[in-house]
Amino acid sequence: PTAKIIVVTHGAGIDFLLEGAQNAQGMKFSSLVGDLASKGVQFEVCKNTLDARGIPENQVIMEAKVVPSGVAEIAKLQARERFVYLKPWLDKPDKIAGFHFLKTTWVVFIT
Repeated sequence: PTAKIIVVTHGAGIDFLLEGAQNAQGMKFSSLVGDLASKGVQFEVCKNTLDARGIPENQVIMEAKVVPSGVAEIAKLQARERFVYLKPWLDKPDKIAGFHFLKTTWVVFIT
């Protein structure tokens, strides 16, 4: 496949990309993220969210890149790089790839 996938996170959606983050069963998200990253999926974390929440950048797992603004990154990917915007809307806990997410703020782009 030639698709390029970028997961842009902001707000509460960054939590799974922080060091030590795990699901309710105690599985660390870093192993899933590492596996996806090894297959070419890119992960981005909003610096504005980190700053607003008082989270230092060194708390972000190494597979994720910090971008100045998640919202600006989303706009750039859509407008300039022609990515398609996919956003999960989960009103209740849902299971995705073996992990449980609550109302999230993350966006997947595919080109």
